[in-house]
Amino acid sequence: MLEVYDLKCEYKKNPNCIDTEKPRFSWKIKTDKKNVLQKSFVLSVIDGIEGTTIWRKEDNSSDSIHIPYEGEKLKSNHRYYYSVEITDNYGEKADSTEISYFETGILDPDLWSGEWIGKEKKTKRECMDICPVLRKSFKLIKRVKSARIYISAMGLYELHFNGQIVGDYVLTPGWTSYNNRIQYQCYDVTNLLLINENTIGIRLGDGWHNGEISFNHQIHTYGENIGAIAQLMITYEDDTEDTVVTDATWKTADSGVLFSEIYDGEIYDGNKEPDGWNINGFDDTHWEKVVILNRTKANLVGTINEGTKRIEEIKPIAIIKTPSGETLIDMGQNMAGWVKVTVSGRQGDKVHLKHGEVLDGNGNFYFDNIRLAKQETCYTLTGKGVEVLEPHFTFQGFRYIKILEFPGEAAIDNFTGVVIHTDMEPTAKFSCSNPLINQLWHNLVWGQKGNFIDVPTDCPQRDERLGWTGDAQIFCRTACFNFGADSFFTKWLEDVKADQFYNGAIPFVVPNVLPTDWSFLTECQLGFEQTSAAWGDVITVCPWTLYLCYGDKQILEKSYPAIEKYVAYIRNGYKNGSGNPFIWDWGPQLGDWLALDHSEGSYRGATEESFVATAYYANTVKILCKCAKVLRKEKDVITYSNLYESIVMNFKKTFMKDGIILQNTQTSQIIPLEFGLLEGEEVNFAVEKLVKLLKENNYHLTTGFIGTPYLCHVLSKNGYSEIAYRLLMQTDYPSWLYQILKGATTIWEHWDGKKPDDTFWSPNMNSFNHYAYGAIGDWLYRVVAGIEIDEEYPGYKHLIIKPSINDCIQNVTCEYESVYGKIISKWEIGEDNTVDMLVRVPANTVGTIYLPDQENTKLDVGSGEYRFQFKLNK
Repeated sequence: MLEVYDLKCEYKKNPNCIDTEKPRFSWKIKTDKKNVLQKSFVLSVIDGIEGTTIWRKEDNSSDSIHIPYEGEKLKSNHRYYYSVEITDNYGEKADSTEISYFETGILDPDLWSGEWIGKEKKTKRECMDICPVLRKSFKLIKRVKSARIYISAMGLYELHFNGQIVGDYVLTPGWTSYNNRIQYQCYDVTNLLLINENTIGIRLGDGWHNGEISFNHQIHTYGENIGAIAQLMITYEDDTEDTVVTDATWKTADSGVLFSEIYDGEIYDGNKEPDGWNINGFDDTHWEKVVILNRTKANLVGTINEGTKRIEEIKPIAIIKTPSGETLIDMGQNMAGWVKVTVSGRQGDKVHLKHGEVLDGNGNFYFDNIRLAKQETCYTLTGKGVEVLEPHFTFQGFRYIKILEFPGEAAIDNFTGVVIHTDMEPTAKFSCSNPLINQLWHNLVWGQKGNFIDVPTDCPQRDERLGWTGDAQIFCRTACFNFGADSFFTKWLEDVKADQFYNGAIPFVVPNVLPTDWSFLTECQLGFEQTSAAWGDVITVCPWTLYLCYGDKQILEKSYPAIEKYVAYIRNGYKNGSGNPFIWDWGPQLGDWLALDHSEGSYRGATEESFVATAYYANTVKILCKCAKVLRKEKDVITYSNLYESIVMNFKKTFMKDGIILQNTQTSQIIPLEFGLLEGEEVNFAVEKLVKLLKENNYHLTTGFIGTPYLCHVLSKNGYSEIAYRLLMQTDYPSWLYQILKGATTIWEHWDGKKPDDTFWSPNMNSFNHYAYGAIGDWLYRVVAGIEIDEEYPGYKHLIIKPSINDCIQNVTCEYESVYGKIISKWEIGEDNTVDMLVRVPANTVGTIYLPDQENTKLDVGSGEYRFQFKLNK
């Protein structure tokens, strides 16, 4: 049996908004044989209207991911089908049986005939406006074969068609670098169109575009107006075509959404909602005419990522009466999204809710760490039977909901948690014999769920929720295990490049909404048009990680100029420091952020910031060398290899003596070891010093954002897996499991967000849903389960299975859905240290399996499932 399955175009199944001229195709292979490789393929693309084959590629290779289209120019607003036939190394053939297609978006900006429209502002506002609704009725006199509507907004939109909300996206069009790129979405509305009258409705909200954003709660970040652009493209059964677009004929009015803003929440009065505004027959003669907004269409781009959706619903686990008399709803899980309220009451009754993450030491609602974000929803009932209430253009980060107003006595059945995040495919499962480790894995996955809402944010609750580049860089590899984060990061990296400063610096947050004046952040002292090591390095680390995980060379091609520009920024800035072009000792460095080896309450760790920066400088240049090699830029390989050697040499001259690192922090040993800056006895000295420092701290870490992700990796690579496991298994402060015993259901920002005496870290910066320290997941997957990539054959084309087995955990099961298929690594320790091990290698790949037996067996295998039993080498 040979099967071709899971066909995708640009990482998606049947996408409808492709706006690249050369989309790429991928597929997977399933078989009941072992050692199966694809020997050849035939890939065909068929015009979905004319039914003719427009491109056919025959290739005698095992390539099955990211095959680029090379046929005639694609048409806009057009469906194309594609299929694959493969032959394996046994001579067996298989055709794809699933219907696979892609639809192009609007490939040429000049094809946008719609205009940006909005509601006229009466005055220059100092606060948020009521959310407007816009409508347009039109008539059809012929039967429709197909209809697609392309739509975007400055702000956020909700699309209605003949009374129905269209699509399952929320918070559309998402958050991008709006001045450079605004994504549009496409919806198939064929089945919603009626013969005769039809009505399109659009509700608008401020969102990230105009609403309060960043620390200083600035508004109008991207402009004074919110607005929408839409283009309905209709093909009739007689093959004639028609369009309906946003223009001056549309009408607008205020809605019942009196206020809706990302940080503060929403106020909705159902009595003020225009009844029937989005259906046929509504009298809009008293409505205002829309205004045409002066905004370019040239920056409209098709949606690259999967979009944010309602992913799942959860029910509360309890209603709590606190010692201070509050009534709280406990969702049992720190989450991002909102609460759906099902309630009945009298006209004018209110449902008023406030959202928070944790309880204080006395069991009362704790809100100080949310800072100035209100995180409230307030609904005024119409009194018309059972009402189901959800916000439109906001979300909250919370576990607990404080009931401020409610008609009658609240019950669990009144509330449902709606979890939202970008609709990434879950790709990993991890479980083991230790329930605390399983909860840790659960927490780091939910940390990603709560913070991957179109951009990788730091937190989903306080008045921040920004795309901090350092956090994303640290967590990227773990993120790519947990979920199919391919198109998510591809989209976000387009914004990173768009927001890169003219001098090559990468903003601290992307999209970049930070003010030019940072004087109010005295602790950070960050500079405009400057960056910090580890934060700026997102432009090298993330593309390289995506290349490794997904075998996507295009991401390197598109990122390479920005990487070079970033390296030039570092290299050219030496005059701002000591004058050494190979030492990064200038600029607003954040160092080992939130490490514990500095004074109590400090944001920065004790590791010298120029030490961290120079080590990262070397690592980024090393990655640039690797990219140049992959892209066959031989001259660049030589240039940047020489630069790398000079940085390493100067690093050692500046920060080492006689082969020993002069600093005495855990992170100062970890970073050069992880980045490969040391050799020979230098490695031994650093490892011994790290182990010594850990022993002196009773085998507890003191690392922050920079050192923590690599701590266990460095120990395992250098023969100290026993200590890495010991760190993992610690349950007292500071440790990963300490948080869990304190009730955490996501990863905390601080090791001591809630201290052993149940007091809190400073409310100025204390998120309880902050994924950075969840980077331990990378070690769980790559070392404990042992699933590793061969850099020479990225995307797990040649995968390595090399688990580090320790009897503090009795069994581990890990599954990972790679771009070639499912990888499994499973082991269990039985009596007398006998290990049973199961490995699955996907078809069209090969693997190398390392057994930690008494002979340290190494096996090169083809695809298939393999079982082993051996005595553990202890």
